[in-house]
Amino acid sequence: MAGERPTPKSVLGLIGSYALAFALLVLGSVVGGVVAIFIAAFAYGAVTSGEGVQDMVNVLALQDGLGMLGLAEGEYSTSAAAAIFTVASYLSFIGIWIVFLVYLRASRRVRPILGAVTRRTAGNTPARLGLGLLLGFALNGACVLVAVLEGSFSLSLVGVNVAGIIVVFLAVFVQSSAEELVCRCYLYQRTLHVGGSHVVAIVLSTVFFVALHLANSGLTALALVNLALCGVLFGLAVWKLDSPWAAFGLHASWNFTQAVLFGLPNSGGTTPFAIFGVTPGTTPAAGFAYDPGFGIEGSAMATVVLIAGCALLWWLGERRGVRPTDLWVDAGADGLGGPECSGDPATAAGSSGPTAENIAIS
Repeated sequence: MAGERPTPKSVLGLIGSYALAFALLVLGSVVGGVVAIFIAAFAYGAVTSGEGVQDMVNVLALQDGLGMLGLAEGEYSTSAAAAIFTVASYLSFIGIWIVFLVYLRASRRVRPILGAVTRRTAGNTPARLGLGLLLGFALNGACVLVAVLEGSFSLSLVGVNVAGIIVVFLAVFVQSSAEELVCRCYLYQRTLHVGGSHVVAIVLSTVFFVALHLANSGLTALALVNLALCGVLFGLAVWKLDSPWAAFGLHASWNFTQAVLFGLPNSGGTTPFAIFGVTPGTTPAAGFAYDPGFGIEGSAMATVVLIAGCALLWWLGERRGVRPTDLWVDAGADGLGGPECSGDPATAAGSSGPTAENIAIS
C-alpha cells in the first residue's frame, strides 16, 4: 500500500481524520434524523389517511411514548405503525451516507475512498455481499439457537408482514452500512494509507467503532470485547475478502437477525417491529448465550462465534489468495486513486486491481 514510513505530520493528519469522521457522523445523524422524520410522517399519513401524522412526529422528534401510535413499550408488533417507527429509527443513518459521500466527492485528497463502495474494489461483488448476509445470519442465529436450547428465553411468532419486513430490512441495511462506511471504508482506508498496515487499520477503526457504542444501554466488559470482535470481523471482510460490501451485508444481517427476526436487543436497544419475540409472560434469563441487558452481543457464545467468524474469513482469504485492491494507485482525472494521492510512485507498479486472485472467491 503506501510505501512511506508514517511521519509526525501524517500521523497528525490521521488523528484529524478521526476527529473529522466523528464530526461528520454527528452532522449526518442530525441530517438523517430530519429526513427520517419527514419520511416517517409522510408514510404514516399515507396509511392513516392523513390522521396521526403529528403523533408520529412527536414520537420520533420529541421521544414521546409509543402509546399514541397504539404500541406498548417492550411489546412487539407487525403493524404499519411499528414498521414505520422502526424504519425511521434505522433510516436516520441515511444522513451519514449523504454527508460522507458529499465530503468524499468534494475532497480530492480522500476521493479515492469512494472506490471502497463501488465496483472499483474488485471484491465488491453480489456474491460476496450475499456471503456477508449469509454469514451474519448464521453467526447470530447460532447464538439465538443456543440461547433457546439453554433456556435463556423462548420465542413465539408475532406475525408476518412481508412489506414491513422488506422495508425494515432495507432500513437496517442503511444503518449498518453507514457505520461500515465510516469505520471500514473511510477510516480504514485513511489508516491504511498512512500506516501501510491492514492490522493497524483494523485495530484503529475498531477502537473508533467500539467508542461509538460506549453510551449503549446494558454495556458490560464482555459486550465491549464482543463489539471489538465485531469490528475485527468486519475489518477482515475488507482485508481478506477485499469487500466492504461483504462487511455491509455481514453487519446488516447480524443486526436484522437479532433485532427484527427474533426481537432481541440490538447492542442494548430494542425496536417494536419483530417477526418473533420473547414469549409474553416470560422473563429472559442470563446464560452462556444471552445477556438480558445487552442481548446476544453481551454473551460468551457471541465471543465464540465471532472468533470463529474471524477465523473463517481469514481462511477464505488465504485459501483464495485474495489481494486487496489499492484504491490510491492509478488515478485518473476523477481522483479515484492515483500516485499523486499515494505519494509513492513505486507503489503504482504493484497496483492490485481486479486480479485472478480477487475474482476467484467471488
